[in-house]
Amino acid sequence: MPIFLIVLIVLNALLCLFFASMTYERALLPYDELGRYFDGQIVWHEQAAGVYALISTMLLALTLVMTCVLVKKIKYKESESH
Repeated sequence: MPIFLIVLIVLNALLCLFFASMTYERALLPYDELGRYFDGQIVWHEQAAGVYALISTMLLALTLVMTCVLVKKIKYKESESH
């Protein structure tokens, strides 16, 4: 069970970093007065950065909660063995 939890924690952390980098990249784009940026193929909207930030924050919170659960499981197993 802890191996599965560790894999989930790592995946959540990687997804969190991915969405945080997307937030950063989108926040730096030169948007026009309507909040749009056209790169030649796609129109990017300024509001997307906020959505990516929200997703990243939620994944970070989930990662922290899962890490706390893992630490408690490990401490419980150690106290059980003594």
